[in-house]
Amino acid sequence: MSVEPAAAPHTAAWAAVLAELEEQVDSAEGWLRAYDGGTGIPDSAALPGAGWTPPSGLGPVPSELAGRLLAVQARHRDATERLARTRTGVAGALAAARAALATKDPAPGIYLDQEG
Repeated sequence: MSVEPAAAPHTAAWAAVLAELEEQVDSAEGWLRAYDGGTGIPDSAALPGAGWTPPSGLGPVPSELAGRLLAVQARHRDATERLARTRTGVAGALAAARAALATKDPAPGIYLDQEG
């Protein structure tokens, strides 16, 4: 990441991109809060930012936006790691449910112990 001195000509373009990224991270964090809070997957099950491609021609990051960029990058990294852990947990629960359904027991249990 290169940083340009203050008053770069493309500051407005970078600010717009950062605003979009912040909004997407806000949405991902909200999705995670809803899931972690036990309310299940939100109605809009598609996670924000899917298919996002960085715009071309932005040039170097203006120095006055470098801190904001680093903050959004850290939040994005955290949300990505949390989503990966959530995905792993859901995959494990789904595998356990499928295994329970695959048994030939005519009276399967009512509860499924995800811990073991």
